[in-house]
Amino acid sequence: MKATPRFIPSLLARAIACFAACFLTHCATTPVSTGGGASSANLQTTTKESPYVNSLGMKFVPIPGTNILMCTTETTIAQYQQSGLPFQGSEYPQSSNHPVVNMTGGDAAKFCEWLSRQDKHTYRLPTEAEWLAAAGKSPGSWPPPGNAGNLAGQELKGSSESERTQLKTEFSKKVPDQHYFYDQQQLAVIRDAMTSKNFLAIGGYTDRHRHTAPVGSYAPNSLGLYDMVGNVSEVCDGWVDKMTGLRVTRGSNWKSAVAYAIRNHERGTLGNSDWPVKSLAHSTTTGFRCVLVR
Repeated sequence: MKATPRFIPSLLARAIACFAACFLTHCATTPVSTGGGASSANLQTTTKESPYVNSLGMKFVPIPGTNILMCTTETTIAQYQQSGLPFQGSEYPQSSNHPVVNMTGGDAAKFCEWLSRQDKHTYRLPTEAEWLAAAGKSPGSWPPPGNAGNLAGQELKGSSESERTQLKTEFSKKVPDQHYFYDQQQLAVIRDAMTSKNFLAIGGYTDRHRHTAPVGSYAPNSLGLYDMVGNVSEVCDGWVDKMTGLRVTRGSNWKSAVAYAIRNHERGTLGNSDWPVKSLAHSTTTGFRCVLVR
């Protein structure tokens, strides 16, 4: 047997030592992510350009004047289903990257609680004040410029008779309160329009989607947030009437067609659970987005 040259073990030892040094250096300088994005220590320095990305791939950016980071998109069906919470789906076509709808306000809050346990951070629904700070200004011109958001565009005129009936039924669930934008006469006009040949759509406005759109389909606002105008209204951490379990919702959605409501980030309601106002607990025009407390 030939003897092994002495320089080979020497070179091997040097290679192992070099690899170990590089590995230890990498471990010492690479931040440990708590959820797939920025480390916990970096939550304070997260920016629009460098968002925090959690374990579900949800991106969060800071909202000036608050202590929160807000998710850049509405919670999707795929994200919601990972929690194991009740899922009904929509009567209208949706895919996994569409916003989840038809959940109760209580289920939205429970998702945030589940995500807090999953990601080891504190998640919740935004307060009304936080939501409004994040939304900023709505489109000023009327009709809005094309594709400003997923609103009640001309696409809705292609709705089937069954879709029109469903929309009319959903709209009849609305409960006006002292903050709501419609009086009883306006409600009657809008309900009639729901089943008319012309339907209730914004004149001259198109947005490519008849019902919900995949999240992030339209340009973000100045803070990097998508769909703060249109797509779905969003549940907030606040109550219209806690005794009857009605939570506040803010924002326009894919069937919003009234200028004043859209410009003022329409304020509505959603039941907190199936009891005691079951007919108000679900809506195909309402979803939610999470905030992360820093």
